[in-house]
Amino acid sequence: MRRLAVTLFAAATLLLVPPVALSQKPAEDPKAEQAVRAAMDQFAKAVLGRDKATLEKLMGDGILYSHSNAKLDTKASFISDVMNETPKYEAFGYGDTTIKIYGNTAVVRGRITVKDVVNGEHRTIELNAMQIWLKAPHGWTMVGRQATRLNP
Repeated sequence: MRRLAVTLFAAATLLLVPPVALSQKPAEDPKAEQAVRAAMDQFAKAVLGRDKATLEKLMGDGILYSHSNAKLDTKASFISDVMNETPKYEAFGYGDTTIKIYGNTAVVRGRITVKDVVNGEHRTIELNAMQIWLKAPHGWTMVGRQATRLNP
């Protein structure tokens, strides 16, 4: 089931990338990379602060959000879980991160450390994650995310 979820996510992600981007080399665009990093930081702060308005702004309506346990979320279900603290997120840390800019599309791959609480148990989860961000009129919007857990 997990392999199917990953395969479906990969196929769907390719549909989100404009065809012209598939034939391009990534652009060196430090300003866009900085803006994407800022959006990632805003997203993390919004999750930790249960800031629904910011999450609504930063997540695309048709987002494909896949957790490391193969749970798939929509924008509405992810935001609902955050607001209901299921799980209760305590911290996010970004490690080695690479951002590739293809026009109005950013592909982000990197390490994320998540600290959360589930059923009273404090956990630290190490992830390798890929995110897809699109530049919208109001800024960068996450439209896809796939995570793989690195620690058992």
